[in-house]
Amino acid sequence: MSGPLGFAARLLTRRGALVDPAAGTIEALLPRELATELGIGEHAIFSESLRPKLVHVGYGSAVLDRLVAAATAKVPFVSAKVVSAPARESQARAAAEALVFRNGVFWVGQPVLAVGQRLLAHAAFTLIGDERREGLCAAAASLDPLGVVTGFAEAVAGMLEQSAVPAPEADLALRSARACLAACADLATEAAVSFREAMQRRFERDRERLESYFEDLLAELGRRDKRGKSNGADLQDKRKVIERERAAKFEALTARYVMKVELKPIALLLIESPTYRMPIELRRRKASRTVEVEYDCATRRLVAPACDGCGGPAPRPAACDDAIHLLCEECAPKSEGRIACSACRKRKG
Repeated sequence: MSGPLGFAARLLTRRGALVDPAAGTIEALLPRELATELGIGEHAIFSESLRPKLVHVGYGSAVLDRLVAAATAKVPFVSAKVVSAPARESQARAAAEALVFRNGVFWVGQPVLAVGQRLLAHAAFTLIGDERREGLCAAAASLDPLGVVTGFAEAVAGMLEQSAVPAPEADLALRSARACLAACADLATEAAVSFREAMQRRFERDRERLESYFEDLLAELGRRDKRGKSNGADLQDKRKVIERERAAKFEALTARYVMKVELKPIALLLIESPTYRMPIELRRRKASRTVEVEYDCATRRLVAPACDGCGGPAPRPAACDDAIHLLCEECAPKSEGRIACSACRKRKG
């Protein structure tokens, strides 16, 4: 069974309904909650064609739309573990010692082999302008300590084994999901570069055509004025009308070529992966702070610490003077002197 009827049968079964397929129909006994959600009775017979006393689930039907909404209301979530040999301890230490701390010094402690939790998010993005383009992207983040794990999805391809992974704390999962989606948004923006360039070329082409059209209209009015075949006041009124129309057309053209990026998560994976954890003591002037960093054994890279200001990756962090908050290059473009720390402002607020 395929098509809308097959989709309905699979979804109803997954949601706890008792389903009995027949030729061209399915008969189902639905849980009360599901029946209320779909706006039908607890006992129903479904059909793709319009038939008396049967629930229509053909294309364009209201019940099919509700079934699709029910299927996409929750993001699929599974757990797995990475099956691979861990890296050497010396590799982890060397990666940590290569960290660039822009306005202070640091010391790396002893690496400890551990099992790190990663949240891998797959997302669909849509680029919308005068045309439309769709694509997929994926990004991963460490739960604790928080950090975007660059290249993790590619590194673990073919190395995952389904496994029961302990559920993380809600706060850790939420902030990791936000980091994943922010990284997916960056990937979608990178994918949009060629789309934006092509859209800009089309905009310039249409703008030039529109400009040429209105220049011709104004030039014709100028020729009439020179020949003295029209009233000067009438020509002036026509010129104002043309200018207003040109402004309206250019405004509409500009609105048409504004690019939007839409992002929607489609699947989440909670993954256990071997890591090394290391304490790093940071020193800025007379203050110091110890943070923990991770070396990811799947990607063979140090996980960039999270910026305390915006939550994004901070591969070259700078620190504020008051609390030694780590700040990325967007939050602290200059590392000389005292830094206006957004994390300190949040804490005081």
